[in-house]
Amino acid sequence: MRILFVALLTLSASAVQADASLAQTQIPFESSASELSVADLSVVNVSVADVSISDLMISTASDLKPLQPARCVTNVEASPIQTSSARSIKDSSLSNGRNCALEATIAEANAPAQAADLEAAVRSPLERPPTRLFNLETANQLPAGALLFLFGAHQTLSDDSIGTGSQLYYGGIDWGLSDDVQLSLLGQVYDDPPTRSINGQSPNTTLFSIAPSIKYRLLSTPQLGLSLQGSLESLLLSSALFNSGDGKDTRIIGSIHTPLTYSASPALQFHLTPGISFFPQSLNNRELYGTLFTLGTSISWQPNQQWLLYSTLNFPLGPGGNVINTDQSIGRQPVWAIGTRYNLTPKTALSLYATNGLGVTPATGILASIPSGDELLLGLTLNYAPDTGLGYRSSYRSSAEEAAVEPLTERSSQLLVNGITLTTARTLQPGMLALSTSAGTDSNYSVGLAYSPDEALQIEAILEDFGSSSGVRSPSAVSDGLRYMVGAKLRLLDQRQGDAVSLSARILAGRNTRTVGVLFAELPITYQASPSTALFFTPKFAAFSDQIDVGLGLGVNYEVASGLQLLGEITPVFGGDRLVWAIGTRYSFSSQPLSVDLYATNAIGRNGIGTLVGQADAQFGIGLNWLIR
Repeated sequence: MRILFVALLTLSASAVQADASLAQTQIPFESSASELSVADLSVVNVSVADVSISDLMISTASDLKPLQPARCVTNVEASPIQTSSARSIKDSSLSNGRNCALEATIAEANAPAQAADLEAAVRSPLERPPTRLFNLETANQLPAGALLFLFGAHQTLSDDSIGTGSQLYYGGIDWGLSDDVQLSLLGQVYDDPPTRSINGQSPNTTLFSIAPSIKYRLLSTPQLGLSLQGSLESLLLSSALFNSGDGKDTRIIGSIHTPLTYSASPALQFHLTPGISFFPQSLNNRELYGTLFTLGTSISWQPNQQWLLYSTLNFPLGPGGNVINTDQSIGRQPVWAIGTRYNLTPKTALSLYATNGLGVTPATGILASIPSGDELLLGLTLNYAPDTGLGYRSSYRSSAEEAAVEPLTERSSQLLVNGITLTTARTLQPGMLALSTSAGTDSNYSVGLAYSPDEALQIEAILEDFGSSSGVRSPSAVSDGLRYMVGAKLRLLDQRQGDAVSLSARILAGRNTRTVGVLFAELPITYQASPSTALFFTPKFAAFSDQIDVGLGLGVNYEVASGLQLLGEITPVFGGDRLVWAIGTRYSFSSQPLSVDLYATNAIGRNGIGTLVGQADAQFGIGLNWLIR
């Protein structure tokens, strides 16, 4: 770069000395990896004040990009200059008058955006090649200090399934201890009868496991990667099929895998994952999986930084097996998966997949669905990669789009709070916490906590007692007693960022003290028609036992005076069930992030399935909402 820079400045200075009218001559840049010294600048007398990021940006040692032509440089005094990976030449002369002043102004205005683009080069774990494809490891690893959380579930869809089907819930964390060592912890729980009878019976079967593991990088080249992974896991298997049911049948299992990854291109990778899983040969004198050699194959494609598509096929080679057949014999069945992942932001992603597999831990990833391994399961996974100081981008918006985002006004803050029975599509600002409580006349009490670690993700936990409700059709799912709900809301569109409407996807899963499980999902849509009027449109459904309730919520939030809002909501429930309605008023204090609700509704609750079940009489209540920044 020394030769390049000296030649450039010498030519520019010569042009100025020859004829001031030729000062606008543009000198093309070429690449060089050398450094620039003060001595080099003495030839043309340029000072440190004349160098900035505005006019010349160097993104790599071999990539020079002229951002402003060096046509305003004239004679100035020499002084020490600080070199860096991004440097520029800025006009300090007024020889060209308005032209040079205008160029300097434009350069200074563009500098923040260019700096942001440089900062955006840091990729999050979700933008890097995948370390795991559903339950099959690859040779890719997290960089040092990176974290990746995952929470998900998959379930059967067969008509033979009892109730709402069989589900396996799981969660975990991956941590890059160093660039070569990755630590992981996964947990999973399955607690359902088999979808078809086994040996003439369909007893409830509980599978619970905790799986710490370590993965070490053995080889890393631009095209080839090889790692060694080992896990030591705890497995609880409780079922009458194995004469177990007292929770004491816990066994230690484990696995070893050597994933090999070939990069055909930066976007396309092929993976080969040989391994071995260790299970007990029997449990209470009933045959179990035993020791099993495996060979996994997979392919992954990342057409851009937001999309990942993949497929996997894992072969059980023996001598043990990976599936419980309908006659309770142990057999072998290939485990497959196909899926996709979409990054809502560089830190939050949603995965959808189909599989015939059961487990997600390193040892149980080879296990097929119960029974026979021929059940289709659909799954969903939420991934979150917190920024641990590595410098991830906050969004995929451009600098211009970022500047166009509306600021969070007092009215915008009001619309971050849910209605009485309807959910707002907007998510909290990153780092914001929301606490909501309510109490009704029919002994309906609730408390909810929501937190937003990322602008597109809101995590929620709710406790509610539906209380004593009258004329309710489905008492098994809405009976008295405390129940919990946990889940998340993912923002898909945001009107504040220029989209036509705000749209989110929200899922809550929970049980009551009698262990009746309920899965609740909705797609809240919010449209702010005017500064004072916001409209709500919310398709939602709840599944429990063998019952599915579906409703369509419609509502309005109208600010009649500063801070004072009127709320009206109705939810027709399909299948001839009672219409759910709610009316109320809310006052938001301007001096405090606090609002108070007074409402009347025939809904038995304010959350989840409680918003889909109407009772014969109305209940009256009060609610408090507190936004903590």
